[in-house]
Amino acid sequence: MAQKARRAPRGRAPREAARPTPPRAAPAPRKRATTVRDVMTKDPITATLPGTRTDVLRLLVKHKLTGVPVVRPDGTLAGFVARKHLFARPDEEQLAMVMVRDYPSIEAEAPLQDLVRLLVGRDLHHLPVVSRGKVVGIVTPADLMDPIANLGFDQPVEGIVRTPCVAVHLGTPVNVASEIMRLGKVFALPVLDDGAHLVGILTDRDIFQRSAIDEKAAALELGLAGEEDAW
Repeated sequence: MAQKARRAPRGRAPREAARPTPPRAAPAPRKRATTVRDVMTKDPITATLPGTRTDVLRLLVKHKLTGVPVVRPDGTLAGFVARKHLFARPDEEQLAMVMVRDYPSIEAEAPLQDLVRLLVGRDLHHLPVVSRGKVVGIVTPADLMDPIANLGFDQPVEGIVRTPCVAVHLGTPVNVASEIMRLGKVFALPVLDDGAHLVGILTDRDIFQRSAIDEKAAALELGLAGEEDAW
């Protein structure tokens, strides 16, 4: 005997078969970086002439930067100032006397090959980017990490590690560690205990932040701090 078709309960529509979810479209391939403009940080924080060491100190602490381009009022590049320059001349307040003049720069439309040659050849950690003479960006070695990763290098770090590695003891005075960094042209030092075990790492940022806090405390004590000194 033929079976009767089962009726849907009153008030309910018959269920429809679940439709298969269409496959998601593959994401569009990222544009391959070919020029400095493709990797630079646009509209960077800058210090402006005339300015002071204190102005730069505020900028670096507020924005957690290691250095900034120095520009003239018209936006053209005048130089560069980094934490190490502030360390080197702690008694000089005029920015024009602290900054590095004739600092190198690169055009925004320059190829990445030129950027790499300049960073490596001049051992630079910051490079202002200009267009029509005005500062429009900044690049650091970190900005090249993605393009380098896309090249598929499989060389182990053992072949490119910087040697010798300068380390300091846990009890090394901060001013001595700062001088070691300056003389060794490094920005970080491994810190060892009495058993020569690694217990941490000290960077120039750590020293700079400590110095900034000490300067703020001194300014407050002398009544020199302004309302904007909420660092």
